[in-house]
Amino acid sequence: MNHEVVNEYLKKVKKELSGLCSADEFLSSMREYLDDYCDEHPDCTLEDLECEFGTPEEVAGELLESKGISNSGKIKKLKNSRRLIAIIAVVLVVVLIAVIAFYRDVLSQSTQVTDNFLRFPGKCC
Repeated sequence: MNHEVVNEYLKKVKKELSGLCSADEFLSSMREYLDDYCDEHPDCTLEDLECEFGTPEEVAGELLESKGISNSGKIKKLKNSRRLIAIIAVVLVVVLIAVIAFYRDVLSQSTQVTDNFLRFPGKCC
């Protein structure tokens, strides 16, 4: 049996469904069908599974439609919002690192001024 091909196919289906609906039971029963097919066709490839069962996108789309999630605009919007959240998170981390670096530099300069003042109390910076 070709477990790698089955795992890859199910991984792609799960990726298409990610966050849109709970599909553990569906994926479990799908695995049984795929395993049975692979038992009968030991040399099957990912393309063979796609020809027999449909592409992962098609399978995910059919499941979503059966659950009443048929508006692809909603799906695109959800995926885009996730992408936007990830981009915002990255930007916030970069800004935070820049702020920390800036204040570290300011603190370093402040310490140097204080050290100079303590060493040479009569002279101004």
